[in-house]
Amino acid sequence: MSTPNPFAGHEAVCDDGASVTPPCKSTRSALAVIEVTGEDAIDFLHGQVSADIRALSADQTLLTAWCSPKGRVLFMPRLLRTGNGTLIALLPQDQSAAFIKRLRMFVLRAKVTIEDRSSSHGVLVLDGAAEPAGAAGLVLGIDGDRRWLVGPREVLASVWDALGVPAQGDNAARLTDIARGEAMLPAALTDAFLPQELNLDVLAGVSFNKGCYPGQEIVARVKFRGTVKRRVQRVRLAAHHVPAPGARLLGSDDAHHGTVLVSAALSAGHSEALAVIDIDAGPLHLADESGSSLDTLTLPYALPGA
Repeated sequence: MSTPNPFAGHEAVCDDGASVTPPCKSTRSALAVIEVTGEDAIDFLHGQVSADIRALSADQTLLTAWCSPKGRVLFMPRLLRTGNGTLIALLPQDQSAAFIKRLRMFVLRAKVTIEDRSSSHGVLVLDGAAEPAGAAGLVLGIDGDRRWLVGPREVLASVWDALGVPAQGDNAARLTDIARGEAMLPAALTDAFLPQELNLDVLAGVSFNKGCYPGQEIVARVKFRGTVKRRVQRVRLAAHHVPAPGARLLGSDDAHHGTVLVSAALSAGHSEALAVIDIDAGPLHLADESGSSLDTLTLPYALPGA
C-alpha cells in the first residue's frame, strides 16, 4: 500500500507508528514558513536573535532564540538561509502572527520584508536520506544526517513521491525529534526559559561573540557569572496518558521540578518527552498522575558539567 502524499492532499500523513528507522521522510504541517527578504535581511535578523546569523551558510540550519529584554525566550525559530541571502524561519503556526508582528516593529528603516508563506509552502524532513533529483528550487538546511527541505507544495509533492523511503507519521516524527534532543517552544511556554535552559548554547543557537540582541546582557551574564540550574532532558514516562506540552513534573516533595516541552507515545502506557528539568531534581512524576514514573535517557550531545 502506497503512502499518501501529504503535500498533494494538504494533509499530514495519518500514521501513528511508534518509530520508523532511518532512512525515512516526514512532513511538518504544524510549522509556519516565514520568509525574511531584502538586502538588510541578514543583518536585521542577526541583531534580533541569539545565534550568529552572519555565519549561517546556505546549506545549514539551526534553532535559535528571540528573547525578551530579560533574556527569556519568546520564540524559538528554526532558521535556514538561501543562496541569495533570504532567511526562512520555521516555528509553530499558532505563533506565526505574533512573531511577524513583533519582528515588523523593529524593521524601522531597514530594507527588509517579512511574509508568511505557509499557505503555499511546506516543510519536508529527511532523516538518513539524501534529497532526490527534482529538489532544485527548494531551500535546504542540513543538520547532521537530517535534511530540511522548504518550498512550494507542488515541488515538495514531487520530491515526496520520488523518495523511496518509509514515511513517518506525526507521533513517529516527534519521537525522532525527542531522540535528537530538539524541540520547538510551545506558545504556552513563551517567556519562561533562558536559551541555555533549552540547550540552545550547545546546539549553536547562541553566540557569545556577536554583538547585541534583545536579552543579550542577561544571557551572557548567566554564562560568565552564573550557572544554569535547569536543562532540557530526554525522559521516558510510564503513565496512563501522554503528557501535553506544559505538563508539570513533581518531585517527592510535590514541588515543581520540570516542564514538558514535547512528548510522543512509545507503547501502551509509555511515552518519551523532552522536558526542562532542574539539574538537581531527584525522582519525578507527572503532576496529575502520582503513580507515574520517569527515567532519564541519554541525549546525542553533551551538556556542560555532565
